[in-house]
Amino acid sequence: MHGVAGVMTALLLAAASNEGEAATSATVPLFEPRRMFVGVTVPLMDRNGFSVEGEREVDEHVSVNLGLRVAFDLETWNGLLGESDEAYLRVGLEPGARFYLTGSSLNGMWVGPRLEVAHGWRELNDGEHPVRSLERAWSVGGAVLTGYSLRLGRGFTVQAALGVGLTYERGTVSEPTTLTSGGGLLELRTRYDDWSAGPRGQLAVGWTF
Repeated sequence: MHGVAGVMTALLLAAASNEGEAATSATVPLFEPRRMFVGVTVPLMDRNGFSVEGEREVDEHVSVNLGLRVAFDLETWNGLLGESDEAYLRVGLEPGARFYLTGSSLNGMWVGPRLEVAHGWRELNDGEHPVRSLERAWSVGGAVLTGYSLRLGRGFTVQAALGVGLTYERGTVSEPTTLTSGGGLLELRTRYDDWSAGPRGQLAVGWTF
């Protein structure tokens, strides 16, 4: 009798231990590594240049991304494409978020906002003066994009997106002017503010890890 009671007690203790382990495993989920996309993005509209972009999965249907954009005029390379009278450079940051409507993060159709901050320089030269005009400008804006991310074999990923955006730009244009008396140069500075709205489009290729 005592032996049977001992066996029953041992079975009850084992069952209680298994239930405790199950509850613990249910309340503490296993760690799942978050996927990340790294690639190169080329604009499809009127913006030249390119950007290096990274996107990180937050959960199954949400991700955050950050792009470093560099835009330039290829004609500024005088030795490559001949003499040029214009030099243009623009750099910017583009953080954003994406909400996946189909599939899962980094592989499906998504929609999301993006912030656009940039600083640009433009220099015009002629034969008379070393610098005819120099323009510096800051811009800030935002866009809403809809796109699709397709993850292929070995992590190779293609992304395409279209949308619209609004930008505010504030800048200064400096122009040297010849004085009538003495023939010296006087620099004239003009400030401007500008709002613009337009389409956005981009194509990106890279890898998902």
